[in-house]
Amino acid sequence: MDLQECGGGYMWLLSLFMAALLMFQAGAFTFLFMLVLVPLLLIPFFKEVSRLFLWSMLAYFFGLFLILYADRIVNFIASPGTALILNRLLFLVPVLFMIYVGRRFSKRTIVSFGKPECMQNKKTSFASLLMISLFILMAIYSMAASNLEAALLLIVYIIVNSVSEELLWRGAWLTRMTEIGGPHLAVFFSAAGYGASFLMLGFSASACLGFAIVGIFYGLLVMKTKNLLVPIVLHMLVDSCLIASGLISVPLI
Repeated sequence: MDLQECGGGYMWLLSLFMAALLMFQAGAFTFLFMLVLVPLLLIPFFKEVSRLFLWSMLAYFFGLFLILYADRIVNFIASPGTALILNRLLFLVPVLFMIYVGRRFSKRTIVSFGKPECMQNKKTSFASLLMISLFILMAIYSMAASNLEAALLLIVYIIVNSVSEELLWRGAWLTRMTEIGGPHLAVFFSAAGYGASFLMLGFSASACLGFAIVGIFYGLLVMKTKNLLVPIVLHMLVDSCLIASGLISVPLI
């Protein structure tokens, strides 16, 4: 049994994920549970690729619920800056859960961290991107030189945030979505999910749309380079520029 055999393809799985994510962002947890309950009960009757995606969904949302409770503890025992960094670090929890699910199905979850394919025969190496990123980080450090603690926390935050978000959206989810929808739908839906994930953080719909558009660019980079380091470095650059320009405020102190 699989909806693909009925001509529906796997679009229903991608749509189910987006609906569930929006419900989570809105705090409609009861409706979220009701939405995913029936597909989860029917898991044994689906094809392997559908089962893998549904179990990955379960692992992801279970990780998000753990983050909600862990945040309360972190905010209670840590300073604002440290708490913010730990919050972003906690987003590795659903990534680890999704990696575990992938291993149970003998499927890879995260793409390569080696040298990007598009740079194999070019003079411009990945080291140049890294140097640019470090330059931006040092620029932020110089701007915050009057407060050493804030400067160091800001640099750590940018690194942790970029790595965790790329591992989750361009690593785990882009891989799972590519398996069921192909590269184009995967780039679109992973970017849409990335943008929607900022709703709970208080960002406006227009800001979330902007994040989604940037997510499409990151996703295309992964598809082009077959590598996750490139979008991680560019994510660091974008975060650095947004913070330096004042478009995003990061309350670290």
